[in-house]
Amino acid sequence: MRCIGSTDGWIAVDCQDVKNKHKHTYLLHNEFSGTTLSLPELDAAIGHVSELFEIRKVLLRSTPDDIIALMTNHYSCHIILTRRGKGVWFPKQHVDPLIDIIGVAYLGDRLYGITIDEDLVYLDIASDDNDVPIVTGGKCVIGDFGVWSDEEDYDDDIVDDDDDDDDDDDDDDGGEEDDASNDDDDDVLAAPNDDNDHDEDDTSDCEGEYKNHDDDDDDDDDDDDSESEDDQYIYDLTKMTKDDSTHGAVKYMDDDINIMWYLIESRGKLLMVRRQVIESADPDKDLEFTHKVEIFEADMSSAKWEPVKGGLGGQALFISRPFCKSVSAACSKEIQEDVVNFIDTDDVFDMRSNTISAPREIQDYWWTLRNCSTRELTWVFPPELVA
Repeated sequence: MRCIGSTDGWIAVDCQDVKNKHKHTYLLHNEFSGTTLSLPELDAAIGHVSELFEIRKVLLRSTPDDIIALMTNHYSCHIILTRRGKGVWFPKQHVDPLIDIIGVAYLGDRLYGITIDEDLVYLDIASDDNDVPIVTGGKCVIGDFGVWSDEEDYDDDIVDDDDDDDDDDDDDDGGEEDDASNDDDDDVLAAPNDDNDHDEDDTSDCEGEYKNHDDDDDDDDDDDDSESEDDQYIYDLTKMTKDDSTHGAVKYMDDDINIMWYLIESRGKLLMVRRQVIESADPDKDLEFTHKVEIFEADMSSAKWEPVKGGLGGQALFISRPFCKSVSAACSKEIQEDVVNFIDTDDVFDMRSNTISAPREIQDYWWTLRNCSTRELTWVFPPELVA
């Protein structure tokens, strides 16, 4: 059992079968209410995977019943969307913006991603007829990728989805919509018991995906469907190789310095935290300490990252690989304003003084750092700190 992500007080848990390491069950657990929720749609879609397969982030848009975004290390399904009780969406094309995304964050109802080249990508989320969330396309808000669609080949020009102008306006205003005119072109897995609203082709796609993860499959549809165009998007995650892996949110430099990026919402704005970290010489530790921190705010109108200087407007940033959050220092006397807290090295960057404090000398905390992967360490927040 290990943590694969968190949002506020919710922790996403991967329960790996002791006898069969390829088999996984996924749960959401609230640390403060004690509530545990199953994720059967994810179990069916990615519950039988290679030992190389990793889930790097699980991010709730609001409640567990709302859209949940996942990031994996698999080239073909780097971004996955799901909604409990509805189904799972996989990307249909190897679109560069999706493959290169190293971090995601919600800004209101909209999902954004950041690449290792510091491009900011907006993902256009809609819902199909079964209320399964899907990504219909998106555009690069900061950077050079232009506009792209999951239904068509990537093109620098504006992509038309055969929707009318009113639908396009709705996309710009809200992100999520009820219209799903291109549902048949997406790899959407409906909930296991919800198969009444699919046509024959859609049902075949769903069954094909499940067959990749079930041991007792039959081969009834193999003869006619093996050469179909859609089959190239049905991923067998049990046969993953190292060539299928995407890069993580770390750029390895000379002199044992790593650069890491984080995307975080703060007071209705998107911030990018660029961090230089000294890699540890101790084989039992991933990182030693933070060397340098820079913070930028996304200026959507000018399509630029603007440096943030002098403070965070009374906020404090809590940074971890699975989850980042901006919290008002006014919420608690224990929270220091205008600082960035890093969970993996336990040091703090003070924006006002532009200094980085040394880690706390707490025996139990350093024991934790030495005896678990710092990639799994995450922040959780009680209800009173969740806006």
